[in-house]
Amino acid sequence: MSKDKLNVAWRVRDGERLEFEIPNDADGHAEIIRRVTAGRIAEARVAFEATGPYSTVLLLNLSKAQKVRAARLRPAQARAYAKAIGPRGKTDVLDARILCDMAARPDFTPTDVPELERLQLQAMARSSRPSSTPVPR
Repeated sequence: MSKDKLNVAWRVRDGERLEFEIPNDADGHAEIIRRVTAGRIAEARVAFEATGPYSTVLLLNLSKAQKVRAARLRPAQARAYAKAIGPRGKTDVLDARILCDMAARPDFTPTDVPELERLQLQAMARSSRPSSTPVPR
């Protein structure tokens, strides 16, 4: 996940995996929801790495959708899982495949959506941190 794009992978019938790249914005999030819920009776599972504010916005958008259960995972969780199953390399496409596999696991646990007040406090705390840029004298 980056500021501008998301690499998405998900399983459809018989373990077939579909992959695509999509903008990381409200329209892109809506497209993910549309694609993973199309024709589904059961809930769709979506897993993604926590990447600060980008992942929070995605989590909030996914939480509004019916039939979508989303899990925001720590990057260390995804790395440990990738190391255990063995694919080598670090690319956004490989990350999407790993997260797709993690979403299919029986121990998949959706992330609780943060309360709006807590998100607002976090945003205020980030904006009030001192800048690391030296002030000219």
